[in-house]
Parts: sequence; structure tokens; C-alpha cells
Amino acid sequence: MLSVQPHSRPQERDCRQQLKEATREFLARRPELEGQICKLFGATSIHHESLLMVHGWTRPIDAQICGVVARLLREGRNLSILEVGAGSTWGGQDKNFGVPGLARIIKYAFPLQTRVTVSDRIQGFDIFFVSSNGELIHRPYRDDRPPKLLYPSPLRANGSLIPASAPFIQLSMAKDSEFAAWVNAHEREFGVDLAQGKNALFIRPQLDNEVEAHLFGVRALPGVDYLNLTDSLLQKEERSRYDLIIGRHLLPQYLPSQLHRLQTNFPTALQECSHNSFVHFDRCFFGDNDYADLVFRHHKHL
Repeated sequence: MLSVQPHSRPQERDCRQQLKEATREFLARRPELEGQICKLFGATSIHHESLLMVHGWTRPIDAQICGVVARLLREGRNLSILEVGAGSTWGGQDKNFGVPGLARIIKYAFPLQTRVTVSDRIQGFDIFFVSSNGELIHRPYRDDRPPKLLYPSPLRANGSLIPASAPFIQLSMAKDSEFAAWVNAHEREFGVDLAQGKNALFIRPQLDNEVEAHLFGVRALPGVDYLNLTDSLLQKEERSRYDLIIGRHLLPQYLPSQLHRLQTNFPTALQECSHNSFVHFDRCFFGDNDYADLVFRHHKHL
């Protein structure tokens, strides 16, 4: 892979090529990535129904965003980049709700030149458990909280997670009927014993700052709503302006009132929070069977 030193002035075409190569490398490293995920949870393989970190690595709009990144890097400055509506760390079955793949790729391609943060409105939790034959099973739980009395499984220094203990699982089931029903249903479906701790169970945030940092060197900010961007970032004590805000394949907008709100307020918010932006909404509805992508962009340094 090409190597760009800090504070050099790389050619734009070299930056674009480096991003292309990083994308190809990430797609080719899928078996290695699955092995790293299994190591986190002490599993030997991933269950075929648990599509972990599969969708969202590439989107049609990525080439245009990479062009913006390359032109900014050409100036020889380090870049702070924020992705809004980035999705979850883990992904899932729905191709439209993927992982922050491009943000990870940018950081991988330019580890010294970029500080990359990913954000999303989600701030819920997922549950993972390992079956008797070592398969890792992933299930989204709730968008607002973990099971009562249970907390995210700690990450050890060696890159593995500590499972929830049986006494705490049992106490949570006694206090949280929703979680108890979840455990009972999954024990029947997969023939496991989660309540007694015979099969390891883990709780992790849907947008997981520790895992993003551990696996990809990316920082994560859950609970950031791009429809209320300035206030959301201030609540997270994000007071400095980013060099670039990106968004890719964001939810299509269908309501005229929502489109009007976006077109009226969103450009101002982007300029308040960043020096440059490229934020893409996929196939919005503009009336009379008129569907089109909606892109917000501004540039102060190009």
C-alpha cells in the first residue's frame, strides 16, 4: 500500500488510489475480520444467521466522498472526519443498515493523517451468546437500554470480552420479564443454557466505541441525531468543528415537511459543525413519482 507521511503534500490521485487499495484489502480480509470477532467472544465461528459486519462497507456514493477526502489530504493537513448516520458496529440482516465501512477504510488508509469519528442516533444494545458447538449468535436487543441490572461486557486488555455471570443473568431475569422471555425463547431455539451460565452471554452497545477503537482505530459517538446535529454534538461536548462531515446512504425522506426541514436547517448545521461536508440521502420523494438522491455539501478549503 502507498505510504503518505504526515505533513507531506500527496498527489490527489495517489490519495484516491490509496483509498481504492484500502477498500479492496478490507473486502479481501473478511475471513481475518471474522476471526477477530470470534476472538472477542471466545467463539470458533459465526452462526450462519448472524451476519456480523457484512453490509455497508461500500456504497455507490463512496467514490465522490473519497474524492473530497483526497482533495483535502492533498493540502497536507491532518483531517478530523465525522460520519453521521453511520449505522451500528455489528450490522445485521438489512443491507440498508450497515456498518461505518468507509470511515474504517479512511482510517486504515491514512492512520496518521486522519482522526475519524462515527456517529448514529442509535444508543441501544445487542446480545451475543456462544452455542454449545462454539458458534457466535448475535441478536439486537433494545434501542434504549440493556437488560435490567446487566451492563456491557468488559473488554480485556488481550482483546477478549468478559461474559455476564450466571448470578447476574438470573437476577436480571427476575427483575426484567422482557429479558426473561428473551432468554427462555433463545434457550429453546438453540438448545443452550444461558441462565445458568453454561453458554457465554455478552451485552455490547450497538454502536460500540471500544470495539471500533480496538478493531479499526475509529472513535464512536452513539446518540447523535443528524436532524438535530448541532445540539446533539454539544450534548456530547463536541465543541470543535470537524474538517469534514460525511453521510452515505442515509434514510430516504418521504414527508414534504421533513424534506423542508432538512433543506432549511441542515445546511446551517453542517456549516456550524464542519469546514466541509458531503452528506447523501438515498432516493428521497419529491412528489409526483419523482424520486432522487439528496446531497448536502459545502467546502471552505477546496
